[in-house]
Amino acid sequence: MNPPCRRGRISRLCRRRALARAVFLLALSLPVLQSLSFAAEEGKEETVRTDLLIVGGTESGWAAAIQAARQGVESIAIVHDGTWLGGQYTEQSLVCVDENKGVGKEGWGVDWHPMKRSFYRSGLFKELMDGIEAVNTEKYGSPMPGKPFHGPSTFRPAEAEAVFRKLLQPYIDSGQVRVFWNRYPLSAEVEDPKSDHPKLTGLHFAPVEQMNPKTAKADLHVTARMTIDASDWGEAIQVSGAAYECGPDPKTRYGEPSAPADLSENPPNEMNPITWAMVVAESDGDTPIPEPANYDVRNYVRVSKLSTRLAKGLTWDRETKVGSILHWPPDGEASARQLSVFSVRRIVDGYSSKDGKTSILLNYMNGQDYPLERLPLRVVEALEATEPGASEKNIVEMTREQRQIVYEDAKRHALGVFHHLQTFVHEHADQKENSFRHFHLSTEFGTPDNLPPKPYIREALRLKALYMMREQDGRNRDAETKTGARERFSYVMYPDGLFAWQFHYDFHRTGRTYLTDEGAAGPWIDYEKPGRHTRYVSDRSVFPLRSLIPEKMEGLLGAQKNVGYSSIVSAAIRLHDQCVHIGQAAGATAAVCLKEDIAPWEIVYGEEPLLEKVRDGLCQEGGEGVPLQIWPFRDLDPAHPAFVAVNRLAARGLLPLGEREVDFRPDEKADPAWVAKVAEKALGSVNPESVKPLAPEAETTRGEVAMKVWSARKALDQAERPQSAPHRSSEFDADGDSIPDRMDAFLFTANQPIVWRVDPPPAAGPAEDGLLDSDASASGRRFNFSQQSGKDSGLFETDSGQPFDPLRGHGWRRDLSRDSFRKRGAVPEDYRDSFVFTRRQDTWECQVADGAYRVTVCVGDSSHEQANQNVTVEGMPLVQNVSTQAGRFREASSEVTVKDGKLTVTIGRPEGEANTCLNWLFFERVEP
Repeated sequence: MNPPCRRGRISRLCRRRALARAVFLLALSLPVLQSLSFAAEEGKEETVRTDLLIVGGTESGWAAAIQAARQGVESIAIVHDGTWLGGQYTEQSLVCVDENKGVGKEGWGVDWHPMKRSFYRSGLFKELMDGIEAVNTEKYGSPMPGKPFHGPSTFRPAEAEAVFRKLLQPYIDSGQVRVFWNRYPLSAEVEDPKSDHPKLTGLHFAPVEQMNPKTAKADLHVTARMTIDASDWGEAIQVSGAAYECGPDPKTRYGEPSAPADLSENPPNEMNPITWAMVVAESDGDTPIPEPANYDVRNYVRVSKLSTRLAKGLTWDRETKVGSILHWPPDGEASARQLSVFSVRRIVDGYSSKDGKTSILLNYMNGQDYPLERLPLRVVEALEATEPGASEKNIVEMTREQRQIVYEDAKRHALGVFHHLQTFVHEHADQKENSFRHFHLSTEFGTPDNLPPKPYIREALRLKALYMMREQDGRNRDAETKTGARERFSYVMYPDGLFAWQFHYDFHRTGRTYLTDEGAAGPWIDYEKPGRHTRYVSDRSVFPLRSLIPEKMEGLLGAQKNVGYSSIVSAAIRLHDQCVHIGQAAGATAAVCLKEDIAPWEIVYGEEPLLEKVRDGLCQEGGEGVPLQIWPFRDLDPAHPAFVAVNRLAARGLLPLGEREVDFRPDEKADPAWVAKVAEKALGSVNPESVKPLAPEAETTRGEVAMKVWSARKALDQAERPQSAPHRSSEFDADGDSIPDRMDAFLFTANQPIVWRVDPPPAAGPAEDGLLDSDASASGRRFNFSQQSGKDSGLFETDSGQPFDPLRGHGWRRDLSRDSFRKRGAVPEDYRDSFVFTRRQDTWECQVADGAYRVTVCVGDSSHEQANQNVTVEGMPLVQNVSTQAGRFREASSEVTVKDGKLTVTIGRPEGEANTCLNWLFFERVEP
């Protein structure tokens, strides 16, 4: 959509709105239903009139309702296709929380867990998690009782659902919010459907048990001035006729670097897979489940390390790799945080909890995911029986009847994982104290099969919005993959940003492969397709208002996972906190539109104060609830007095910021030069008299300055409020840069088309060039770790990975000579082009006389980034968790003392997970 520029168009809009408003106000004077439950008179469709209709009681729909109610919307209706509020937290049972996360080793987190999050918790997400963790503390004795390898926060789904209800209840009690259960959108009412600006005015809903849309009959009719689609599959968007996308995006659509050049291997029904999660609870004895229908042990070769033996001799019709993790911890060692199926997403650790019972979330990518392409033959046949071609439809566009066929097979597949752990793995495990045979499916969902009501849905419909977020806007530019990424803000920081986000582009395996001799009638496993993985990461980013607003349809906003981004970006914006933030942003936008009687696009293209009114609802001093973080600083706690001021100034581009200044440092003393820059940028002045009041005392902090500047900026806004929309160069290109508005990330700032590329690194300093210093003593010894002597052999001794030999005088504690060396051919010097590497921990020794030595080591790779490299010399750390970019190295020196006749160098770390690449080593005797 582009803003209407003709006076006639605006006049028609105004008349239409005035009439609609009058009719609506009359309708609100009529009696309305107040109860949470709803039952229409048989054969009759009941009509409900409301200001704001929210389709879906997901975490996003829940947040939208609370936010809109807090901003004064008087009548809100939620219509949900189930009976549980909370979406992926509850009815989808993803009860181990994923939050915004980048590559940094610093950030919000708990001491006992190494995973650090990109931002402090804020907004309704913080209020929700505080409530959940209070329940955990009361019942289990800890706010985070699971000690999961992932996480750290976990909870039981039914207990979390009660928290969702508790936080919504005040607005139900006030009469602002009504909830209608077990209904889905069947059809829509659209005003001027064939015009350039159609408007959604109402929806008809049918009971969920009527899954065939051809025979279903609506029993609920809701008319609304504004609708938010927070459903699982974007059903309101679909029936409204608003434009949307689903399935893979070809590279030609958005120019994304990792998008497929063609879709020959990416059919229209390829999506991030669904997973039917399971909550299993500790039993008093053995409680094995029956063998599920269609169970074949060969489906589960990835479930555990013990399961991988089943893969021997199996040939799949797509190239794939088989690997897994430990099944469960050894006897007596289960309580500690560790990587195993048992503990990766453990909800409650029974060894340390007050109730003494362990419960576990089974939801992991080693065999439980259910790809949505190349469906099994039994599913294909069942789908085709409903409609020719149904098996090739994207799950987004399937009828509920068709979707249920896929769901039932996904359920059986998930139950097969649990059965496999209870049978095959149990039988082959040496120790059985922590066996899954001692667990049962939780009964808390109240379903006949004890499974959650819905699968975990990673990817849904993508609203065709005013702007579609693209991979190149936010993907990290330090290196090809996340191993070389460093902290920075995104290349594109959208001018209409509403909340902060960061994550890797997280695709689970989207492909399905069958045994070559059995095909789709036989067992299958999933496999990774090119570009569909977790190796790319975003920088610290913001989410734009435009991605909530349809291109053309008025009266409608997207939420949950039905928003304006590409398939690739959707893989990075689907987490627990992000979906709450999206709902909160949609609720704030709807509230402003309803109060000002405007269409959402007018916030984008109209006066700046309209956007600021949305941000006021999300992040303001003294507002109801916890303010939401808008700008992606790492070190801002929402409890800090300067939180709102810093966020609001940064979001408007009124702070001087470098791309790597991810910490604001609010409690640091304010530098006068910085204060002057802030004043110039935010207040348009560097007059000493206007700057002086900002820092009247010597110890004034940066946060205090921000608060004063924000107060002054708000006063200026009131005095100088613009009376007209920003100047537009043309109807379809606001900034005149020849990039249409719908393709322009920056909108009102002229720019070139955004192309992703790795930024050239700054010139390497002496400690990063990998070159031996020219003044290195000739009396010292130099070792090049290479499989053959090169042109540098006159300068270096060569170590080729052989075990230590007293006659040779140096070597390794195990043989590394076969497959632990690389030579890249990327730089001219052999001694920095080659290296020995390990993915675990290995030790090199060299015979020397006892005494003091100065030792220098060099790690790195001339062609690839390497992450988390470690070297110790005589037990002293020289290199600790160091990452190097391609063609960059890290040199480190220290003085050590040898007491046993051997200089000892250890590379890597016991837990593995990353390469340490040792290029060369130099040491010389230090005389007393």
